[in-house]
Amino acid sequence: MEADENGVIHLSADPELIALTSGGLKEIWPVRMVEESANRYIYQTKNTRLISDTLRDYRVGDLEFDSISVTLKQMKSDGSLSIQSINAVSDDVSFGGKDTVDVSHYEMIYYYYNGMIPSFREDGSPLQFADWEQGDLTGSMNIELQQDFGFSLVRASEALDEIYYIVTVEDEAGENYNSEMTAIPLKTDLRTETVASAQGEMTFRIFEDHAELFLYSGIDTELTIPAEVGGRKVTKINSSVFGRYVRYAKNGYYPLEKVTLPDTIEEIEAYAFRHCIDLKEINLPESLRSIGTQAFVDCRSLTS
Repeated sequence: MEADENGVIHLSADPELIALTSGGLKEIWPVRMVEESANRYIYQTKNTRLISDTLRDYRVGDLEFDSISVTLKQMKSDGSLSIQSINAVSDDVSFGGKDTVDVSHYEMIYYYYNGMIPSFREDGSPLQFADWEQGDLTGSMNIELQQDFGFSLVRASEALDEIYYIVTVEDEAGENYNSEMTAIPLKTDLRTETVASAQGEMTFRIFEDHAELFLYSGIDTELTIPAEVGGRKVTKINSSVFGRYVRYAKNGYYPLEKVTLPDTIEEIEAYAFRHCIDLKEINLPESLRSIGTQAFVDCRSLTS
């Protein structure tokens, strides 16, 4: 991005980002630009893995993973975005060429991230992101692979979570300067609401016509999910809500033994209760229409 004749760089208040699409879902995905020519941009995904039961790379619990690199091409003429190739990550990753990975053999795709601690110069100005220190916080985002798997362009305002950015500017001498970290405003019609449990809390996304449970933290052994939050029926339990690694919990996973679902639940997404090894009982209401891939994988105590 170049400055105008007055030395001013103009940035969009609602920039375009790249999102992975699958099963009607869109999730902002981490990519980096690796090449630019007169008519196109080339991007490469970061920290991306596929999940399947049949891989041989390495195991985490009962799951196996394969690291991949997806190469994307965006045409400058019309902004169209397409997949160029999907390759297994090795010491020498090609930015193009034929596919070496067939995603139809896999069940989930996810990216992982490490929290970063901002670093500053002696004068208090921020260093560029590459010079930040890695923190202890880690996390991931999982999406079930469907036939419509692909990537698309979305506006930052369409994101369900707040996005922060830093602008890095390089002067004629090659010196880099960085802006303060700035948040892009969320859509005004999306909100969240937190509901307390006996020993934790559940966070719901409130949409126009329904609500979804997308985050849980706590050490409850028995948990009842409400039928309504924020004046909307709770219809979905999002991916990996109870299937995340928890540093403070027993065996690294939530100690849930009994979960009561309301008769409004229509969908349980993939890995929702993954590795809840103490879970013995959960009801499946008649309203339930869909259970995602391995939603109850490694729930070894489950009896009803």
